[in-house]
Amino acid sequence: MENEITGYLKKDIKDIDLEPLFLTGSIFDRKVWDLTRNVPFGKTSDYSSIASAAGNRRACRAVGSSLGRNSLIIIVPCHRIIKNNGKLGGFSYGAELKKKFLDIEGIKVDY
Repeated sequence: MENEITGYLKKDIKDIDLEPLFLTGSIFDRKVWDLTRNVPFGKTSDYSSIASAAGNRRACRAVGSSLGRNSLIIIVPCHRIIKNNGKLGGFSYGAELKKKFLDIEGIKVDY
């Protein structure tokens, strides 16, 4: 696990294929986290797309709240979820860290 995370941070590897076995949350949280894990390296999705895929297109804020409860920020790459308008959006660990992760993946987002 350590080698995968270090490799990701050094831009040597793109996919961290670790199963988050210990995440606890509501059924909706888990669905959001699973959908987020499916967003490929170097790509983004937005809060409303995740909400729709989770079964409630109007639950954009709930998606943000679920992502805010994500404690495995590289394994469940919530930094890849941005606003519909292409702007950065929120991040529980701060905008600078979200920008850093997006930069590692070569993702350009309006800040």
